[in-house]
Amino acid sequence: KVHHNLGFLAAEEKRYRDAALSFRTALRIYPQYQEAAFGIGKTYHDRGMTAGALRWYRETLALDPRHLK
Repeated sequence: KVHHNLGFLAAEEKRYRDAALSFRTALRIYPQYQEAAFGIGKTYHDRGMTAGALRWYRETLALDPRHLK
């Protein structure tokens, strides 16, 4: 959760590379952490990198199909 929070804070400050790194660390520690996968997708989305964003949004849904709710 700490790395997820660091990723969220970095994304808020538009430090997307740092945010993605923190989210990836969270996902490495807890591979089923769909919020971290979503965070990575959002960093791609915020940088206009649609293909990367879609990949990670799909990964988020694969981890938890209820994430849309």
